Amino acid sequence: MSKTRPEPDPRSFLPAERLTAIADRLAARGVVRVDDIATELAVSTETVRRDLKALAQRGQAEIVRGGARLLGGKPDAARAPLPPVDQRSFVHRTEKEAIGREAAGLVADGQVVLLDGGSTTAAVARSLAVRRELTVITNNLVIAQEMAGHNHWRIHVVGGELSPSSMSLVGLHAIRELRDAAVDIAFLGAAGVTPRQEFTSADPVESELKRAMMAIARKVVIVADATKLHTSGFSTFASAQDVDLFITTRPEEGRPDAEALSGIEIIYAE
Repeated sequence: MSKTRPEPDPRSFLPAERLTAIADRLAARGVVRVDDIATELAVSTETVRRDLKALAQRGQAEIVRGGARLLGGKPDAARAPLPPVDQRSFVHRTEKEAIGREAAGLVADGQVVLLDGGSTTAAVARSLAVRRELTVITNNLVIAQEMAGHNHWRIHVVGGELSPSSMSLVGLHAIRELRDAAVDIAFLGAAGVTPRQEFTSADPVESELKRAMMAIARKVVIVADATKLHTSGFSTFASAQDVDLFITTRPEEGRPDAEALSGIEIIYAE
């Protein structure tokens, strides 16, 4: 495990140091939220807004609703399209496969399982191969194809508008199809887990569908590796209190840990 030098206590920052810390986060993420930075640096939202305005005056940032985005560098990470799911599957693959195995251990033969789209939920799908007589509901074409060879499973694909980057079907039609379903356990991915204990996605349309999936499931499990901790997608779909279980991995030394989440059971996949 690589060692990362921990950041000094933000409460001891001088104004210039705080401004540098915000600029570093902006450069790394492409977009920052006022509330997230206020929590991370233990300062007021008014202070963060003032610092973001200073960065904007320097030409480093553009003020947007609720935060700021980077100018002259990395595109807005929260609005930028995700890489195709087949490319994302090779990023942190070992961690995702470990999460998949841990998730599969929660499923019993004969249950109704729901999987949304994503490289981590695809890893869950692969690990479910040992289960029999499953009914699987998914809105993701990659996962549906992955599972098509299991003759002892029933596969239901939820229809809707295709999102090319994730190969998922989303939108109002997909939400309507889910309304009458009864699901034992739902596995959902997340683009980020914010310091405010919120699970986020990169797309508001996908967030709406995730909420519909949560509403029909007896048990809701979020699956995401440790690199998603203290990062934020564009749209929030759940808080920690809305979720039954979070399966993740141990972060590198000096990085945020999931232990800060309250009101939710956490499993670390090995």
